[in-house]
Amino acid sequence: MQYEWDIILQKVSEEMKADTAKAIAEATAEVERANEDVHIRKLKAEAEQSRKRSIAHAASSLVAASKNPGQVLLCIWYIALPATGIYTAAREVAKLCRVLLEQALGKPKLIRETTRKSVLYQ
Repeated sequence: MQYEWDIILQKVSEEMKADTAKAIAEATAEVERANEDVHIRKLKAEAEQSRKRSIAHAASSLVAASKNPGQVLLCIWYIALPATGIYTAAREVAKLCRVLLEQALGKPKLIRETTRKSVLYQ
């Protein structure tokens, strides 16, 4: 008889533990959902503030540029000059590679083999 009561008490205890764990999980999920809404609102507010700050900065930059067009032209010159130099250098290197490749491949195989330069025969 006592053994049966112990088994019943153990089952009830396990059921209570399961119900408690379920209630805790539901409460935790509810808190996370509430926090998620708060986090989303916070992120949206920060993004809006960042957007407004960027627009204000761009507007102030345009106002400053309109007051001093000489600096704008100087800035464009400082950007365009290196870009032009890099483009020209790359174009000339490509031409040089093409010429060297044409010279190497334009000769017949026998001439290429007999005119090789060697350290020993210079």
